[in-house]
Amino acid sequence: MKQKVLLEMRLIILKIILEDKSIKKIGQNIKFDRNILSRYGINLDSIENDTMLMSYVLHSTASRHNLDALAQYYLDYKTTTFEEVAGKGAKQITFDLVPIDQALHYASEDADITFRLYKKLKSNLDKQPVLSDLLEKIEIPLIKVLSDMEQAGTLVNDKVLKALSRNFSRRISKLEEEAYKLAGEEFNLGSPKQLQEIFFEKLDYPIVQKTPGGQPST
Repeated sequence: MKQKVLLEMRLIILKIILEDKSIKKIGQNIKFDRNILSRYGINLDSIENDTMLMSYVLHSTASRHNLDALAQYYLDYKTTTFEEVAGKGAKQITFDLVPIDQALHYASEDADITFRLYKKLKSNLDKQPVLSDLLEKIEIPLIKVLSDMEQAGTLVNDKVLKALSRNFSRRISKLEEEAYKLAGEEFNLGSPKQLQEIFFEKLDYPIVQKTPGGQPST
């Protein structure tokens, strides 16, 4: 009973802070946090920014966009992974069973690295107003919209969905034919390797970006 009361008191304190619109929130994949907090009656709306989205908008193919990868790429920092504190495979435990000192370090590091990434990425985005505008006017406002949709679910009209599917199939077939005509041959549009050969060898398109592995991004 005492533990339950303490948990409820902590949730009340969190709710006051997280719902205070004067305190702007920055997170890493903050939509996930918003969905979890909603289960406890906490409405997280005053979102300032999201480092995962900042990274994606800034350079979608530079690295993966999870916290560990971003910390390594932008800060040259090796984070403590979840598996290092909770184990892996069949022996992995849930986070509530992680010893408090390890959990404290892991959670504190996450918060620290997220804020450091925010400052680094914001500095880079400030130099590119078009990308910064895309982030602020489209990506960040969509967090709440998508989160609400995920929590509420979506009704689907199967007849409309099937009609759309048929229409898309026809359009895709037509686009495939046009692609083959432009390339002068048929190839697998779903193969990055074959796309690379068509784009950068046969058609001699300029390489605009590269994948984390150093290959031309298609």
